[in-house]
Amino acid sequence: MIISAFLVSIIATLSAWWFCTIANFTLIYPIVSGFLTGLAMGEPVFGALCGASINLVYMGWMAPGGAQPSSIQYAGIFGTAAAIMAGLDDPSLALTFAVPFSMLGMLADQFVRTVNVAWVHAAERAAEKGNMKFVRFYNFVPSFFTVYIAYGLPAFLLVALGSDVVSSISNAIPESLTNALSVVGGLMPALGIAMLLKFMGNRKLIAFFFAGYFMAGYLGLGTMAVTIFAVCIALTFYFFGHQPSNVEEEAEIETEEAMALEDPKVKLSKKSRILHWLASYSCEATVNYERMMGLGRAYAGTYLMNDLYKTKEERASHLKKYFAFFNTEPSFIGPVIFGLEASMEEQIANGVEIRDEEFNAVRCGLMGPMAGIGDALAYGIVIPITAAIGCNMALQGSVFGPIFFFVSFTLLMVVCGWTTYNIGYKQGKKAITKFLSSGVLNRVIDGCSMVGLMVIGCLAFNYVTVGTPLNFTIGGYGAALQDMFDMICTGAIPLGLTLLTWKLLNKFKVTYVVIIMLVFSIAMSYLGVLAIPA
Repeated sequence: MIISAFLVSIIATLSAWWFCTIANFTLIYPIVSGFLTGLAMGEPVFGALCGASINLVYMGWMAPGGAQPSSIQYAGIFGTAAAIMAGLDDPSLALTFAVPFSMLGMLADQFVRTVNVAWVHAAERAAEKGNMKFVRFYNFVPSFFTVYIAYGLPAFLLVALGSDVVSSISNAIPESLTNALSVVGGLMPALGIAMLLKFMGNRKLIAFFFAGYFMAGYLGLGTMAVTIFAVCIALTFYFFGHQPSNVEEEAEIETEEAMALEDPKVKLSKKSRILHWLASYSCEATVNYERMMGLGRAYAGTYLMNDLYKTKEERASHLKKYFAFFNTEPSFIGPVIFGLEASMEEQIANGVEIRDEEFNAVRCGLMGPMAGIGDALAYGIVIPITAAIGCNMALQGSVFGPIFFFVSFTLLMVVCGWTTYNIGYKQGKKAITKFLSSGVLNRVIDGCSMVGLMVIGCLAFNYVTVGTPLNFTIGGYGAALQDMFDMICTGAIPLGLTLLTWKLLNKFKVTYVVIIMLVFSIAMSYLGVLAIPA
């Protein structure tokens, strides 16, 4: 058990210590972290089932501006570990532990972001002396131990010492409450769907959610089939709405940045640019309340300094501007900012006069737009589609579900990140501005949103599983209320409850909605109004 506890503690640490999001972005999500937790505890299949069940609730989880509505890491890892130790047969009951742990985990997140401020100042002092190695050290080593204290150590203690406590709690739950908690598990995926609808849903595209729902309900299509249909529809809409650009006009556009580098004295090597790009995926390793990703950005900048400048004094002088506040979506679209920084730093090294204030002004001007586009792409499109397919596979008992999510999501992130980094480096800020204003990106996002909405519509039908056991007698004949609803509209009750949850999210905070859903589900179960269909 000690070995399992140690392994789970490392998984918990890596889920929150984002040393390289290429490797551990997906560990945030329960479908992956739950599977790995189960693997560490000798229950990989049950771990994948628990992780997928929890993931459906947090399908719409995101942290805009760094503000987390709950700790998805605590929910996935601690919820799965507790479910395994309790010996539960129904993986959906892992939510019994996951939801309370997710609330507790907020304290861990606040602790990490507060303590990490100290490492930023220590790294700044090292940078003033031109010590690039210590800048890298402070971005990784102290932050690892900080996260381990907040995430890893509690996970270790839970698995190593909490088995008896968890089993006692599980055994003390009466059968009536177990049935009620099953209803909670059947309804709670509506929260994840509603969170996505709040983020993605708009009047001109919301019909695609209903299309996905009824394709699953009336045609019996699975997640993959709906995804394929959705992609075909989105491509059709994109190309019919596409206006060809004037190629000759675009060929004449030549930015000032490109002209300044026609005959550079100093040029970044491809190796340095690759290292700088890869390092950009570590900008959240020491995320904190004061500078957010500032230290990580400075760490990435060390690769530019070492390649462009020869003396410690020069490196120290030019690196100091990188420690400023920085916060954006850094994985899909955000790398364009790092590419642009590499281009601008190269210009500075070749004698182009760009003051620190101007340098950071360009970065600040792009942080917001890139975050908006990147968050929409990552949290609203890529994650729902890849995680939906992965969860569907996992809930059918396949451990390839978590693997599919990890591989497909990470591959898309790497391809998109490297592409946008090179756009920033090669094209410069004017070309980026023109691209953003051309409308092409908006059409791409709309097309992807169509796919995402149809997929989550399919999810809503398949995984919001509550129904009603109520019966009525009409003219001496018994009639099941559930059958009456199904004759009017297949899946009417799950659809209605999902839309109701969406409405609640527009009025209340996520935490309050979770509490409302818990109380409502348990009350309706005890009153005999809601149940899990046989």
